[in-house]
Amino acid sequence: MITASVNFFENNIKADLTCREREIQDNLNKVGVITPISQIPLNNALTLQVHLYPNDEIGKMVYDIVDFDKDTLGNVQRLLEMWIQHFQYTMGKSPQKEQGGYEHEGDRVVCSVDLEERMGLFHE
Repeated sequence: MITASVNFFENNIKADLTCREREIQDNLNKVGVITPISQIPLNNALTLQVHLYPNDEIGKMVYDIVDFDKDTLGNVQRLLEMWIQHFQYTMGKSPQKEQGGYEHEGDRVVCSVDLEERMGLFHE
């Protein structure tokens, strides 16, 4: 979806932002970045630079709504995690009657939540 390239002085690391937050943080710690990803700005400070590279169509859609002046690396990771959970939920199968499911159990529920409103949760 999105790959982040993080440059910290002479150390560089690439991180797949679909990984869990803890995995990303552990990898950053290995190159000396002790700042939590929820506090790493995307606006490229002098010592810690972050570059995002969308890998597919969904990554491009997420990349297009990122506010590089306000968002952090953690915000982007959480947004991707929400996308993944949303797609896993909507692609899930309804229980079969043979398995003891109720007639309407597992029917998909479509929410009309605007993605930019969700992003508003990440901005102050």
